[in-house]
Amino acid sequence: MSLSESKLLQAYRKMRQIRAFEDRVHDEFATGEIPGFV
Repeated sequence: MSLSESKLLQAYRKMRQIRAFEDRVHDEFATGEIPGFV
């Protein structure tokens, strides 16, 4: 499977966006700002 450079960059940016969200959720859960289970 071969992907164009623009598709690879798009996927990379989306992965970074998801990772930033996961990191923020982790941090907010750790400080008690988000109740429940993560």
